[in-house]
Amino acid sequence: QLRAVKKGNTISEYEVESVSPAEVSVSYDKYKEVQLSLETDIEYTVAESYYAPAAPTLSTEIVTVSGPESAVNRVARAALVYTFSDELTQSKSLSCKVTLFDANGDTIDPAENFLTLSDSTVDISIPVTSRQTVELVADIRNIPESFAESRITIDPATIEIAGDGETVSKYTELTLASPINFLDVTPSNTTFQVAIPVPSGVTNISRVETATVTFNMNGYSERELTTTNISVVNAPEGKTAETTTRSLKVRVIGTAAQVSKLTGDSIFCTVDLSSVSDPSGNIEVPVTVTVNNAESCWATGTYTAHVTVSDAAAAPSAAAE
Repeated sequence: QLRAVKKGNTISEYEVESVSPAEVSVSYDKYKEVQLSLETDIEYTVAESYYAPAAPTLSTEIVTVSGPESAVNRVARAALVYTFSDELTQSKSLSCKVTLFDANGDTIDPAENFLTLSDSTVDISIPVTSRQTVELVADIRNIPESFAESRITIDPATIEIAGDGETVSKYTELTLASPINFLDVTPSNTTFQVAIPVPSGVTNISRVETATVTFNMNGYSERELTTTNISVVNAPEGKTAETTTRSLKVRVIGTAAQVSKLTGDSIFCTVDLSSVSDPSGNIEVPVTVTVNNAESCWATGTYTAHVTVSDAAAAPSAAAE
């Protein structure tokens, strides 16, 4: 109950007739504060050919709730609740009210429960960028013309990328990060794992980091043949070159029908001295192998031959007349 009491002697001729309200209720409680991680109940969809991350960016991710212990104990979570009615085609920013919920999912009014929030509103940012599907392409070196492209598969064949419209529009395909040397492909070695590159300013939203390149070698076989057909070309002017390697064992791959008909005479090895920086003395030089009269066959592996390079013999002088 409330009552008024005279105080001081400044005005003595007055009487208290009434007090309104006559009664007030007072609650006593301990002070408490808790920190809660903000949950985002932000509902939105992006239009086709656009991309937005799963969670928006917040100006703060923690909110402190303080006040009477009994009221604070009722707070189960703090969330930002908002629904966009239209599909997003550009980045969006807004200030969103922090909503408190109890364990039953009912909202709690901070004012009615004498609660104070460190941040009653939080700034939300939803970046929206362009998205595009791009084809993955393998960089395959030394592949024979006879090997059908349909025998090569890449998994995945495509990925999705996102970024600003101008950057994304530059790409319709991405070449895998490392080349594949077809000379390493054999009937028992048909699968290669290659990293997928991510250009600057682009995000790989498929989140696949490597691609599997597979060569279908069904119907192909491998055979080792010995050849003595070894020749040297492009000897430096004023020099002679002779191979000291008399024969080479070469592994050949091709269709079973053609490989079975090959002999060592079908294999030709060429030593090109133009690829050597200082062709002199006894040197070991890479060999280029070709298979004649068998368009569906090729040599696999790498080979070298020993070559002796020396000064050409001086031409005999003309006999004096």
